[in-house]
This record gives sequence, structure tokens and C-alpha cells, in this order.
Amino acid sequence: MKPVLFLEMFSDYRPQEPELWSEAVIRHAQIDPAERRVSVELHSPRYVPGKKLREARQAVAHRYGLERLELHMTFPPETLPQAEPRDLVDVLTTAQPSARLILAGSRWELGTEKVTVHLAANGREQLEPWLPRLREHLQDTFGVSPEIVVASHSVEGEALFAETARIREEAMKAVPAPNFSDGPGKTAAAKKPETPAGDLIYGRPFSGPATPMSELNLDMFKVIVEGEVFAVNHRELKKRNAWVISFDMTDRTSSVRINQFLEADKAGPILERVSKPGGWLRVQGKMTFDRYDNEMVMQPQAIMVGKKPVRQDTAAEKRVELHLHTNMSSMDALTETGKVVAQAAAWGHRAIAITDHGVVQSFPDALKASKNKVAGTDQPIKILYGCEAYFVNDVDDRIVVHGQREMPLSGEFVAFDLETTGLSAQNDVITEIGAVIYRDGEILDRFQSFVNPRRPLTQKITELTGITDEMLALSLIHI
Repeated sequence: MKPVLFLEMFSDYRPQEPELWSEAVIRHAQIDPAERRVSVELHSPRYVPGKKLREARQAVAHRYGLERLELHMTFPPETLPQAEPRDLVDVLTTAQPSARLILAGSRWELGTEKVTVHLAANGREQLEPWLPRLREHLQDTFGVSPEIVVASHSVEGEALFAETARIREEAMKAVPAPNFSDGPGKTAAAKKPETPAGDLIYGRPFSGPATPMSELNLDMFKVIVEGEVFAVNHRELKKRNAWVISFDMTDRTSSVRINQFLEADKAGPILERVSKPGGWLRVQGKMTFDRYDNEMVMQPQAIMVGKKPVRQDTAAEKRVELHLHTNMSSMDALTETGKVVAQAAAWGHRAIAITDHGVVQSFPDALKASKNKVAGTDQPIKILYGCEAYFVNDVDDRIVVHGQREMPLSGEFVAFDLETTGLSAQNDVITEIGAVIYRDGEILDRFQSFVNPRRPLTQKITELTGITDEMLALSLIHI
């Protein structure tokens, strides 16, 4: 059967760079006419950058009136060195938003056998737990699972900001002039009585819905984001009497760095009011590519204080927590008793059970917090006082737990064994199941089957078990 080309299936789509898509072949397509949703798996001998893929998805969905279009592309292994590091950074930051800060300014060396990430500063240990996600992406996209090495480097010196400052100054020429303050400590809010005092930090007041940070792209010239500040990295350029305003925000879908070069007097309100993590802000700005950080950032046109949304329990029938550990459980929990009881009451929970490990020291705080009224009622929350106790038999030599009956090895029983992708009960999965039925010391039957984990094995696991990715690919059992 002749393969169907992407541009044949979506013939009304006219890409700006048709050569990128001319050889892209449809390998699988799933269409839901009722919901107007389409999922397409493509293969192309030429690497297509993530930005171009997003542009195509948006253009095709708009052209054909689709509610949702998913495009997943695969490429030959030899195209991996052509991949854009920004696309690989997006893979890690999708899994862990804080990785964007660690990877700022990183340099990538891409090969089919080895991928090396040179960090601009430290952060290697925080990044390494998420490298399996990147390796899985490379396997799915390029069909290879290279070794990934993270190298840390230190960087310092104000000279490194010179080029970045020049780029920012050029970009600001295209940005509408903000309504700066007339003097120290006075913002444009003083000239806008309709704006609540203290809401405006920088620029002009604005309104409108926020865009999820996971949907940000370089084509957005005026976009609003809203989220929590989790890192502040302002840098002073004393020789230029200026500042590089820089802080990172997240809305839990992704994160974005807010970056701007400002003269000292114009940077004052931001330095004063965005000085530490924890604040909730609304920022209107333009998405651009920062050559110094080697990533997509937002240049702010205006910054306002936002109101952090309060998490709600919207369940029609409220649950009751029956297994709560507090900070009185050593090496187990950090939850403060009074705060968690108050939160449960605010969510409408009628009761909550304390079950610390072998201690009852949280009971006094729980008793004080029991005065909190259950939301929507005039009844106080009920505390279920409990404890995870431990039994130690220091009287005789009797065992604590007895089975229903004794079973000699001379009877009939099953011995089984499992092989896995690793030692983590939470993150690893089964790769092989083996079982043998014994009766009176004789083998009656055997069972063995591989299980496809849908992920590549590490070299260490292959050496330990003798199982290879090729052996698992042929398995009929999938997780």
C-alpha cells in the first residue's frame, strides 16, 4: 500500500516551509468525527523543530475546524544531532517546571550514543531524577536511548550580561512605552484612581484571562500569565546604573522566566515588591528568545499583584481522612496538626483521624483545632484519636502471627519470580514473569513470559537479567 503523506491527508494546509513536511508520512491516524478530534502519528526523514510542529498543529486544527489535533512525530536516529536543544528542554520542564531554571544557559552536545548537557551553573543532582523521562522521549522520537551526561559549570561576572542587555534594549523599541513612575516609590497606580491601591507594580493596568504557561510560544506578542513566583534572580549592572529584572513564575502547568533590562529608577518598584519567592502575580508581556539564557522568556509590559486561587473541595459527598500522619511522626510527615484540621473543616469534612507512628503528641493540638466549624454547618469537626502502635513480645518466644495451617515443601505449591526495570516499587515495572508448579519435589508445569514495559532498559538491568529491549518488543503482554 502506498504511504499517505501528511500534506496529502491535510491538503488544505499550506506550510510556510513545505520542504519540512514534503516527506512526512502518516503511520497511524485516529479520527473521532463526533468530537471532531484527530490523533496522527507521523514519520519524517527530516527533523521538524517543535515550534514548527506547534504551528502546524494550530494551523491544521483551525483550517479543518477541529476541537483537538494531536501530532506525534518520529525521526531516524541519525537526525538526533539536528534536534533543537529547546525542544529537549521543554521535555524536562514539562515533567518538572523548576528544571527550566537549572537548564537556563545550558549547552547541549547531541549524539546517538551520548547526549551531554553542559549546565551554566549547578543543579545536576536536582536534574538527574528526571533524565529517564528525557531518555524515554528520545527512544519514542528517534528510536535510540543514548547515555545522558550532565556536566555542571560555574559562571559569574557582569560582563556576561552585556550582550543580553543589548538584545533587550533592541527588543524594547518595539514594545509600547509603559507608564513609569514619576518618582521613587510612586507607580502609575497613583495616576489611575480606578485601579485598587497596591495592585499595579509596573506598566499600565490591564485585564483579561491568563494563558496557561504550557501553551506559551514565541509567536505571542501580547499575552497574560498568572502564577506564583518561585525564584528571584535580579542582577545589578553598576557600571550601567541598570538592573536585569529576572524572576521565575509557575502556574503548575509549566513555568516561565520574566526578564527585562531596566534603568535603575524604572526597576525600583519591581525590586521593592518582587524581592522574594511566594508572591502571586499577573504579568502582561511579549514572548521572546533570550540568547544568554538560551530559552524562551517573557519581556514584561506590565505587572500586577494577583489573587492566589484558594483550593476547593467540590465533591458532593465529602471524604473523611482516616490515616493522617502529622509532624509528630518522626521522619514521616511535615503536616502541622492545627493547620490540617482547620483545612479539613474549611473543606466541609465532618471528621479527621490522627494516626501517628507510635506517638500521641499531636492530640493536644488536634483538640484545640477541633473548635473549627465544618464549612456550611454550625458543628465542630470531629477528631478521631488514633495511633499506629507496635507490638513487641518480650514475654515468651511465641511468634505473633500464625498461619491457618502448616504447609510442608513436600506438598504442591507454586514458586514464582519477577524481573523488573529497576528496584523502585513506585516507578519501575515488570519485564518478565516466571512460575513453576511443584508436587512432592517434582516439577509439574512451567510458565514464562516477557512483559513489554514500553520503555527502554538500562544497560545495568540488561547485564543483571540478560533481558534486552529486542526480547521485550516481541512480547504479547503489554503494561
